[in-house]
Amino acid sequence: MKHIFKSVILVFILTTFSCEKTVKKKQTAKFNQEKSSILVYLNNYSGNPVAISKNTSYNNLGADLNVSKDSMDTLLINVDSYEYFYVSHKNTLGDTILLGGGDILNLVIYKDSIKYTILDSESKSQKYFSIGNRIKSDVEYLRIKKSIDSLTSIFYSLDFNGRLMVGNNDYQKFINYPIKVNRKALNQKVKEKGLLLEHMKLFYDYQIDYNDLITDVPSNIVQLWKYDAQISFYNSLSIFQRRSNSEIARKTLDSDIFINEYLLNNPYAKSILFNYMLRTVIKGKPEYSRSTQYIDYKEAFDSVPNHLNDSLSKFARFLSIEAMVNFGESFKNVKSKFQQFESTYRDKRLNAVLERKYLFHLNKFDSVTNDVKLVDKANRVNSLKSKLESFKGHLVYIDFWASWCAPCREVMPDSKDLIKEFKDEEIIFLYLSTDKNMDAWLGASKAEDIHNYAHSYKILNMENADFLKQLDIKVIPRYVLIDENGKIIDENAPGPKGTSIRELLKVSLN
Repeated sequence: MKHIFKSVILVFILTTFSCEKTVKKKQTAKFNQEKSSILVYLNNYSGNPVAISKNTSYNNLGADLNVSKDSMDTLLINVDSYEYFYVSHKNTLGDTILLGGGDILNLVIYKDSIKYTILDSESKSQKYFSIGNRIKSDVEYLRIKKSIDSLTSIFYSLDFNGRLMVGNNDYQKFINYPIKVNRKALNQKVKEKGLLLEHMKLFYDYQIDYNDLITDVPSNIVQLWKYDAQISFYNSLSIFQRRSNSEIARKTLDSDIFINEYLLNNPYAKSILFNYMLRTVIKGKPEYSRSTQYIDYKEAFDSVPNHLNDSLSKFARFLSIEAMVNFGESFKNVKSKFQQFESTYRDKRLNAVLERKYLFHLNKFDSVTNDVKLVDKANRVNSLKSKLESFKGHLVYIDFWASWCAPCREVMPDSKDLIKEFKDEEIIFLYLSTDKNMDAWLGASKAEDIHNYAHSYKILNMENADFLKQLDIKVIPRYVLIDENGKIIDENAPGPKGTSIRELLKVSLN
């Protein structure tokens, strides 16, 4: 996530109805008694869902993503003393805001920007924020940074004239510039490479020492700034190591500067551990034989205890299980590793997170092969067969989709238009997600505004269901039309955009 720090507080006037002011006064009065939370007021003119999130860390593996789609909304969010909050929607880069318990954040969200101010006059967050930014005007800080920038430019630089890579997910926009690499310099300028590494370490040490001298800021905020300096050093070093294949850089990345007993408290531990496993634990190279990159995180799960202590191994194995799911490992393999994890560590918190996201406890149905098992947002299990029986007398239009499938998501507005057009007809529109991650499915469903739709489910046994094998569903989006007696009319029906599906539905209704 790209952090954009703002030193100027943008002040604006909110126009609201008097009744809303009364509600806010009541909410604020109640909130003032609770100092372990922040209160957020939103005025959303963008038409997009807005996300307010915090870092996902070992100590915070819950769903710390707060989403609002309303034009006006109020959110109460727990905060651990002082934390960074990230605010964005799909057409904006993320804003980073330091907030503490008792702060009141006011957001005005536009189509391509977000403006904010902290309304609580007693808030210390902005004062601390300003103190943290003082280092950026420090003479020695600027001197070392200038030296690093000069040395780095010998080897590689951002190509601002190159083709931008712009993308977004449900809640954030990303912009990546291509990197222009001087291969000749990387091969020949040994002295300059050594100087660059020295200056990177010097710059990191200077920031740590500078923060150690700060006495008028709570210690947990100072620690946040140290973690920021550490991850900045880590990322710069990682880029250099990938470009130069430097053994010194690799050893530094694997050293106790980053891999240490305090790593689990670091909000960037997930990123550091993933890269450690890729660089040091997994010996097999990434494969491309499965149409996409494949990395063997089964090997990471098995081998990581040989490299890390028990507490770091446990988290790395937790991350390996998640990665196995994301890389398409069979459910049988993933569940086997989960059962090993469960029996080895007996960690109720981590087990509960994995069960919530991947429903291992519900997948006792994976042995059933002649039906499609479905789960709804409340974790209630049903079957496609029983649903189709309940839909007798109606056409059923099935939309197979997933949170990660851009073409599926692109036509969701057309799908909802189709439902509106045929709302008076005997047609059931059924959404079936192939997601393996429950959180990913629920998040995408909220973003597409089908979270509360009555006929939306996630498939539990995608790999084993005979019906899905017969349909040969290997690519999504995929649409299937079934008649009022439960017989397939079209196993590869037109999508919701255009006239073809409308004509097919009208003919099938007659």
